[in-house]
Amino acid sequence: MLLVHLPNGSSVDRLGLVVTKKTGNAVVRNRWKRVVRERFRKLSGELTNRHDWVVTVKRSVQGPPPNEIPGELTRLWKKALR
Repeated sequence: MLLVHLPNGSSVDRLGLVVTKKTGNAVVRNRWKRVVRERFRKLSGELTNRHDWVVTVKRSVQGPPPNEIPGELTRLWKKALR
């Protein structure tokens, strides 16, 4: 996964997702999108700097176990805010 962020001029954090067909079939792509959106929603209270966030799920991702995806996303967001 790749996480990119830039400050924006608005009063809210915004999320963009890139999950290509090379990641897997529609079921796999939609699962990634649901998990990323949910983690973003839960972390939005902690994200005090207003940014545009873009999460790119790369083709080479074989898919960590579903219970590890939210933890990995949290780690990426907290690392980006340092």
